[in-house]
Amino acid sequence: MEKNKKDLLSLNIVLIPPKEVCAMAIAASQLISRKTPCFFALNNSNFFPHLTLYQIVIPAKNLNLLKSQLESILKKVQPAKFTITDIKAANGFIFASFDLNNEIKKTEDLVVDSLNSLREGNTVSEYWSKQYLNANFSDKEEENIKKYGYFLVKDSFDPHITITRVKNFNEAETMIKLIEWSVAEFTSSAIGIYILGDNGTCVKFIDQLALGRKD
Repeated sequence: MEKNKKDLLSLNIVLIPPKEVCAMAIAASQLISRKTPCFFALNNSNFFPHLTLYQIVIPAKNLNLLKSQLESILKKVQPAKFTITDIKAANGFIFASFDLNNEIKKTEDLVVDSLNSLREGNTVSEYWSKQYLNANFSDKEEENIKKYGYFLVKDSFDPHITITRVKNFNEAETMIKLIEWSVAEFTSSAIGIYILGDNGTCVKFIDQLALGRKD
C-alpha cells in the first residue's frame, strides 16, 4: 500500500467542540507537554481538538463525494450534547471521555454507514502500518476493521477528546491529576473534515458542516 499513498487521503471525520472546550483542551495539553515529553500538544494550527466519529482512508478522487455524502445526512441529525464522565489514560493517551447518548450514536452510525463504501477497501491500520505494527486488536475490533476500515466504530465507539499522548506511558496517570476540566456539558454543532495524522490527530482542516441544517 505504501506505493499508493500519494493517491490516498487519510481523514478524520469529527464533531467539533465549542471554542471554550477547545481552549480548555489546548491549555491542558500544553501544560502536560511542559511537564513531560509528548507525541503532540494541541493547538489551533496543526493539532486540533476534536471528537472523532470516523477515521477513514479514501482514494483522493472520492473527497468531493465524501463531502456530498456528509451534506446529505446533515438534516437527519441535530447538534450533539456531551456530558463528561471521566478523564482517562490508555496506552499513553490522555483523554476526556463522554457519555454516549442516542443523538451522538445516531450521528456516528450515519457517518460510518454513509462513508464506508468510499474507502474502496482501504483501512487506517494498513495506511498507518508502522503505528499499528504491535497493536493487539480484539476480535470485535478486527471485525470492525474488515467491515469499516477502522476499529473504534459501532459497538466499539467511545466519544472522547484526546488531550495528548505522553511518551512515557507510566507517567499518564500522574499527568491526569494536572487537568482542570471545568465544563461538564457542552454541545457540538458541526462536523469537521481533517487530514488524519499520527496518533489519531487532526493536522489540517479541510471543511466544516453544520448539524441540523434546514436549508
